[in-house]
Amino acid sequence: MSQFWGQEEVLEGYLAAFTGRSLRDEQRYKRAWVFLFPEARLNALTPTALEQIRGKMAELGRSPQTINRYVGFLRRVLNKAVRDGQLAVNPITKIKMFKEPLGKTILTVTETGTVRAGQ
Repeated sequence: MSQFWGQEEVLEGYLAAFTGRSLRDEQRYKRAWVFLFPEARLNALTPTALEQIRGKMAELGRSPQTINRYVGFLRRVLNKAVRDGQLAVNPITKIKMFKEPLGKTILTVTETGTVRAGQ
């Protein structure tokens, strides 16, 4: 395993292999991580450093849900780096995601009638 893995190399490798539908979102997440953690070696990331970056994101006005999406992106990148032998362990596995509010429930016409009948 190499002693140095620059974030640009690993992030670009992840995006090159990405086959999902949201490539534009993935590219946006990449740009944000490069901005928030410039010139970083991914093998030097620690849970503490990642917690500090999440705090920075919150200071920039990002919601917990948005921060979770960015952290989720980095988790996927680092999981791939671990699978590829570029990283020994993924430091994000030691970080808890922010709690997110439950989504809104949309009732069908039948369910609406049932709820009204129960009143």
